[in-house]
Amino acid sequence: MAFQSVDEIDTFGFDDCTVNRMEIRENRISMELEALIVGVKNSQNTHYVRSYAGTTDVRLHGARLESAVREGFKMYNADNVLVKEEDDVPLSEADLQELLGNLAGAWLFRMDVRKEENGRYSCEMEIEVPGEDQYDILGSETYEFSLTYDQAVFTWERYRGRVES
Repeated sequence: MAFQSVDEIDTFGFDDCTVNRMEIRENRISMELEALIVGVKNSQNTHYVRSYAGTTDVRLHGARLESAVREGFKMYNADNVLVKEEDDVPLSEADLQELLGNLAGAWLFRMDVRKEENGRYSCEMEIEVPGEDQYDILGSETYEFSLTYDQAVFTWERYRGRVES
């Protein structure tokens, strides 16, 4: 039995969520996610507790990527002196394609959605791509994707268990 949730992104939690793959095509963005949390208010959650979904297929229909940016940062030393600063960098098409090929294991930690007056949805996603040491935040890079879409469909086969608080 498969579970399918339509246009309920706000009922999912992305605390532990990782990306297996992401594809951007004309009019569609698709992702395969692990450790997606299904919230209590999701229509497919009959357990009424926050639970992990199994491997989840996400399809954003009528999707258009508005922008993709590698986020900049400011690094300070212990004396609060600026040591290093990098600005946000918009991704070129070649950079985007390279990034999409290297997303396996990246953390999808934010997916905020709002419905526009024209009936479409706008979405901001943030993904952290770890460096060689996945626990070293200085070696990771964070990307923000801004996109619009008509419909979001999340599908998974089974639940993996409750989320421990």
